[in-house]
Amino acid sequence: MQTGIVLALVICAMPLLASLVISALGKNAGKWCDKVGIGAMFVSLAASVWLTLGHHEFIGQKWDFEWITVAGHPWRIGILLDGMTFALLIVVTLVSFLVHLFSRQYMHGDERFADFFRWIGFFTFSMLVLVISDNLLTLFVAWELMGLSSYKLIGHYFKKESAYLACKKAFMTTRVGDVGFFLALLALYLHTGSLQYSEIFEKAHAGVIPAVTITWISLGLFMGSMGKSAQFPLHIWLPDAMEGPTPVSALIHAATMVAAGVYLIGRMMSLICLSPVALVVIACIGAFTAIFAAAIAFTATDIKKVLAYSTISQLGFMFTALGVGSNIAWQAGMFHLVTHAFFKACLFLGSGSVIHACHHEQDMTRMGGLRKKLPLTHLTYLLACLSIAGFGIPMLPIGFAGFFSKDQILMGLWQGNGGANDDVYKTLCIVLTLTATMTSFYMFRSYWLTFWTKPRDQKIHDHAHESPWEMTTALLVLGGLAVVAGYGWANIFLPAGGEHGSLIEGLKEWEHEDVHHAHIMASIFAGFACFAGIGLSAWCYLTASGERARKAARAAISPIYNAAKRKFFMDELAETLVIRPTVVLGALLAWTDRDVVDGVVDSVGSSAVATGELSAKADDSVVDGAVHAAADVAWGGGWLFSRAQTGRLRNYFFGAVGTVALFAVIVLYLTRS
Repeated sequence: MQTGIVLALVICAMPLLASLVISALGKNAGKWCDKVGIGAMFVSLAASVWLTLGHHEFIGQKWDFEWITVAGHPWRIGILLDGMTFALLIVVTLVSFLVHLFSRQYMHGDERFADFFRWIGFFTFSMLVLVISDNLLTLFVAWELMGLSSYKLIGHYFKKESAYLACKKAFMTTRVGDVGFFLALLALYLHTGSLQYSEIFEKAHAGVIPAVTITWISLGLFMGSMGKSAQFPLHIWLPDAMEGPTPVSALIHAATMVAAGVYLIGRMMSLICLSPVALVVIACIGAFTAIFAAAIAFTATDIKKVLAYSTISQLGFMFTALGVGSNIAWQAGMFHLVTHAFFKACLFLGSGSVIHACHHEQDMTRMGGLRKKLPLTHLTYLLACLSIAGFGIPMLPIGFAGFFSKDQILMGLWQGNGGANDDVYKTLCIVLTLTATMTSFYMFRSYWLTFWTKPRDQKIHDHAHESPWEMTTALLVLGGLAVVAGYGWANIFLPAGGEHGSLIEGLKEWEHEDVHHAHIMASIFAGFACFAGIGLSAWCYLTASGERARKAARAAISPIYNAAKRKFFMDELAETLVIRPTVVLGALLAWTDRDVVDGVVDSVGSSAVATGELSAKADDSVVDGAVHAAADVAWGGGWLFSRAQTGRLRNYFFGAVGTVALFAVIVLYLTRS
């Protein structure tokens, strides 16, 4: 077996092994679970770094085997190593390792401490299997295992009703998207006879799959991604998922659950790019989700809810880029997935550090002035905010991680794909520029409210303190990556074509002049968005005049503001249009089953019982009565004749004489007559 494949197996096996060991430890797991989990993830991380550093040596390695044979057709599953695999492996293992380290102190004293580490190990294992799979079958299995893991982790505090409802909501909402994903898998297998990436792409480009079918398959795959990656209208589960522990939120938002949907579309782009309709749908829904979620984040006061809607918005950026169908935009979308993992994990763990310091207070309107109390948390949160805002120098390769990826997304949109929908993509570029401005504003709004403005609850401020070294170490690593992760990561994603480019075959390439022009426009857009958002937020929250202007603006648009604060009534719409009709339908079906179907069955049963009772009575009274009567007669006759048996000879003699005399009298009587 090739070295790269062995390393990939080690990377996946370690978190699973940790989860199994913690389960096997039973009551003693609480003493060792954090050490087992952290140690296992360190081994996985080391193997990922080894694999990534030697990615030119390991690129293109593949290993598979025959799993089962169905109707004479073998199903093969295995491992594929390419640029996407390398990038996601190191992101997942690094973020998961730091989350494990952070959780050692954050979850200390929790009554379900061992359960937490058991399930985040299994969660990580599921994502890693999804990343290394060379086929949609094992990807789908890992996809569903992540759904199970997220259910357990979001509902970690299941004794709280809100946590119980949140994990149920997440599980059911993502299942809606999975229906489309599953139907797409069935259609792919029906037309290609395989779920291997390479075979699907080869047959799709050979014209084996009809164009209309490719569109429906692509939309089915995207439906699954909408559920996992929380795109409108299936985004409603993600904000509620904040009921889970904050490290779980970091893992879901940065490296596992929501990343899976983007990864699926990026992986299947060679198929999806054959459908211009599907591409435009993906791009438009992504752009709408981005600006929609950003508008809600403007009004959120819970620090974790701000970050949750920020994640939904940033995922919209990624899908919009993937919906272009060009190589530059594809790389930009996947590149943003990587940079987003680092700065969003830093933001979530930073919010966890703030919550930990403030006695589990999450409302930013009760915080303020914490920069001196939590210097390291403040520094790393600031770096992550600058990264998500896309802080950098336009036209120069100098900036934070988010600057490079977001700039490239806008560049890919402005450039388009040379098709009939290029004007649509330019419009979406403007929409995302506005969204980027909003992102800078609301992220720095959370920063100013938490760390800079005057303390609004003196008791919380007085008791705030910096977090332990395990937590701050994780923050410092992620904060550093939020700054430097933009340099060199794009080289890991191989361009279309070339020796190992078949997975993204068909994506558009462009001349240098086109790229340069698009880069100029994107840099202008990105620079404006970043500095305008930061500057406007500072004016609104740090100056008296800005405060007055902000309140006046809120009053002027109060209907829109209030609607955004109510999340544009999406929960109410889901309740009215989906949940209540489903409950009514369920009640109707239950009534039909109970009163109609069961009524018919009960009537048939009652008739059978009555018939049986009648038959039993007839059997007892008639049949058994006749039998008993015959027996009684026979018994009576036997008893009567037994009385004549005295055992005395004279009795028998007189009986015989009497009988002869009787017969003689009868004969004489008959003769005379």
